[in-house]
Amino acid sequence: SELLSDFSLETYPNPNNGDFIISSSHEGTFNLVNELGQLIQTIEISTENNFETKMEGLNQGVYFVTGIVNDEVIIKKVVVN
Repeated sequence: SELLSDFSLETYPNPNNGDFIISSSHEGTFNLVNELGQLIQTIEISTENNFETKMEGLNQGVYFVTGIVNDEVIIKKVVVN
Protein backbone atom coordinates (compact mmCIF):
# COMPACT_ATOMS: atom_id res chain seq x y z
CA SER A 1 0.00 0.00 0.00
CA GLU A 2 1.14 3.53 -0.71
CA LEU A 3 2.33 5.67 2.14
CA LEU A 4 0.35 8.74 3.05
CA SER A 5 3.50 10.81 2.57
CA ASP A 6 2.97 10.23 -1.15
CA PHE A 7 -0.41 11.93 -0.89
CA SER A 8 -0.97 15.63 -1.42
CA LEU A 9 -4.10 17.75 -1.42
CA GLU A 10 -3.72 21.35 -2.49
CA THR A 11 -6.10 24.28 -2.64
CA TYR A 12 -5.11 27.37 -4.56
CA PRO A 13 -5.23 30.25 -4.44
CA ASN A 14 -5.72 30.30 -0.69
CA PRO A 15 -7.01 32.71 0.56
CA ASN A 16 -9.22 33.41 -2.45
CA ASN A 17 -12.31 35.35 -3.53
CA GLY A 18 -14.63 32.35 -3.80
CA ASP A 19 -13.09 30.67 -6.85
CA PHE A 20 -10.34 28.12 -6.30
CA ILE A 21 -8.89 24.83 -7.45
CA ILE A 22 -8.75 21.63 -5.40
CA SER A 23 -5.97 19.38 -6.60
CA SER A 24 -5.14 15.90 -5.31
CA SER A 25 -2.36 13.45 -6.03
CA HIS A 26 -4.74 10.50 -5.58
CA GLU A 27 -8.26 9.59 -6.63
CA GLY A 28 -10.90 10.02 -3.98
CA THR A 29 -14.11 11.57 -2.81
CA PHE A 30 -13.75 14.73 -0.75
CA ASN A 31 -16.29 16.91 1.02
CA LEU A 32 -16.31 20.68 1.12
CA VAL A 33 -17.83 21.78 4.42
CA ASN A 34 -18.31 25.18 6.00
CA GLU A 35 -17.18 26.14 9.48
CA LEU A 36 -20.49 24.93 10.89
CA GLY A 37 -19.76 21.48 9.48
CA GLN A 38 -22.48 21.72 6.85
CA LEU A 39 -21.78 19.89 3.60
CA ILE A 40 -21.49 22.35 0.72
CA GLN A 41 -20.41 19.99 -2.02
CA THR A 42 -19.05 16.51 -2.59
CA ILE A 43 -16.00 16.48 -4.86
CA GLU A 44 -14.89 13.53 -6.95
CA ILE A 45 -11.20 13.58 -7.80
CA SER A 46 -10.11 11.14 -10.50
CA THR A 47 -8.13 10.70 -13.67
CA GLU A 48 -11.19 11.95 -15.55
CA ASN A 49 -10.75 15.47 -14.19
CA ASN A 50 -6.94 15.28 -14.07
CA PHE A 51 -7.07 15.06 -10.26
CA GLU A 52 -8.42 18.57 -9.85
CA THR A 53 -11.69 20.44 -9.74
CA LYS A 54 -12.63 24.11 -9.73
CA MET A 55 -14.89 25.59 -7.08
CA GLU A 56 -16.72 28.80 -7.95
CA GLY A 57 -18.86 31.44 -6.32
CA LEU A 58 -18.39 30.52 -2.67
CA ASN A 59 -19.44 33.03 -0.05
CA GLN A 60 -16.98 34.60 2.37
CA GLY A 61 -15.93 32.35 5.20
CA VAL A 62 -13.78 29.45 6.23
CA TYR A 63 -14.22 26.09 4.53
CA PHE A 64 -12.61 22.71 4.95
CA VAL A 65 -11.90 20.10 2.31
CA THR A 66 -12.08 16.73 4.03
CA GLY A 67 -11.59 13.18 2.90
CA ILE A 68 -10.23 9.81 3.87
CA VAL A 69 -7.13 8.47 2.14
CA ASN A 70 -5.56 5.20 3.20
CA ASP A 71 -7.74 5.22 6.34
CA GLU A 72 -6.38 8.61 7.39
CA VAL A 73 -8.53 11.72 7.62
CA ILE A 74 -7.32 14.63 5.49
CA ILE A 75 -8.46 18.16 6.29
CA LYS A 76 -7.45 21.24 4.31
CA LYS A 77 -8.57 24.72 5.38
CA VAL A 78 -9.67 27.20 2.74
CA VAL A 79 -10.29 30.89 3.41
CA VAL A 80 -12.64 32.89 1.19
CA ASN A 81 -12.32 36.66 1.63
